[in-house]
Amino acid sequence: MNLRPLAIGSAVVLTSCLAVGASASAFAASGPHAASAASSRATTAATITDVQQAPLRLSSDQYVKVTVAVSGDTVVRLLDPTGEVVQVEDGSPGSPVGFLVKPTGADTARYTVDTGQGSTARAVDLDFRGLPLSAPANLTSEKEVDRISAAVARGQLTHEIEYEALPGAEVTVVVNGRSTVAHASEYGVATVVVEFRNGGNEVRAKQVLGAKQSIEAVESYVFGNGEQPGGGNGEQPGGGNGEQPGGGNEGGEQPGDSDQGGEHVDRGSLRIDQEQGAELTPEDGTVTISGRASGGWVTATDRDRHVLATAKVEDGHWSVDVPAAAGRQVTVIGLSATEHGAAVAEDVLKYLVTDSGEQPGAGNEGGGEGGEQPGDGGAVAPVTELAVDQSGSVRLDAHGFATFTGTAPGDSVRVLVNGKQAEEFPVTDGHFTADLYQRPGEYRLTFMAKSHGNVWDVVKTISITVEG
Repeated sequence: MNLRPLAIGSAVVLTSCLAVGASASAFAASGPHAASAASSRATTAATITDVQQAPLRLSSDQYVKVTVAVSGDTVVRLLDPTGEVVQVEDGSPGSPVGFLVKPTGADTARYTVDTGQGSTARAVDLDFRGLPLSAPANLTSEKEVDRISAAVARGQLTHEIEYEALPGAEVTVVVNGRSTVAHASEYGVATVVVEFRNGGNEVRAKQVLGAKQSIEAVESYVFGNGEQPGGGNGEQPGGGNGEQPGGGNEGGEQPGDSDQGGEHVDRGSLRIDQEQGAELTPEDGTVTISGRASGGWVTATDRDRHVLATAKVEDGHWSVDVPAAAGRQVTVIGLSATEHGAAVAEDVLKYLVTDSGEQPGAGNEGGGEGGEQPGDGGAVAPVTELAVDQSGSVRLDAHGFATFTGTAPGDSVRVLVNGKQAEEFPVTDGHFTADLYQRPGEYRLTFMAKSHGNVWDVVKTISITVEG
């Protein structure tokens, strides 16, 4: 069973059901909800009636399971101790919501649950006392494993392996009886240098943070001789979707290649300051995209991988100016150790470029020319229902995007992929188009809209197969 955790700060959260699909675009694996697909529900009247917690161990992962009972059909949110929303699920009286939270290294941690923005929050003091930490998660992708296997067959035995662990934790990896120790960065990634051998390899990994020790993870691989490597428990390393957004699948070297040169960069450190769906106003024909990283260089490209700009990371920050064209745009940000090196991590930003500083869709505020503006004369009835046109399956375009269309009230639609927020898309004249960067697989998509005010009170969930 592939359970891929979503790392949020020092905590890791995922839903408590069976994981579905394998997404390599940073979407955390989550379980199919008991409710059937394509259900639209209002959330304003429902309340939380009960919250229970209990320890739960799944293989080499330790969790506290939080079960939330509700009085009606509603969205339920889990917020971490900093107040950040780390998980959103839809529940009903007959189908309580379940969240899994990994121990953070502390004895207790105060989380909260609520039923949406503006609702009454309920504190949940999670008790991690007496529980081990989860084992560090191998971040090696299936493609990287294939590369390592080919390299071992050629006699190249030493390789860098990255693990997801608690920030600051001491990570010990034992390969064929030889031990290597590394410390996880502030972003929760530990890089260890190990030596494999041609044939069978046993890999053991554990982490220690203060007085807390983790469960030990054990994996087995067969490298070299053209054989397909595989995990000892039937899973691919990294829980089945260890590739990062863009995951280096466009060719070239993979993250962790030791011959890339330049300074070491932490692939878990790449951050973009702008929110998905942000409105950016051009200046001198460009818009600015900024963010953070541990070091190295960032490269901005368009969907077709044409380079738009590059910049060096200075003091943990970077900024690039990319050409602006009015309307919806997509820019891929890649992080590498050198200016023209292979990306060790990628992220995708979708945004709106406003025209001459005007807000998109504001054409009816200045006596717009060229006929009626949307909504003039009451010709178009307001949309009150949330509907998605696609069902069953969709096919990725040439750039790895799946497109979903539909109708919705309000001015935007928020999309959750397997319970994790992906992006927010504008609604124009009651219609929306959502382009999601995905990999082939099975997904549960939750579309959320606002019928009035600032509350996401209209929800529709569908199960979809994304085909390559």
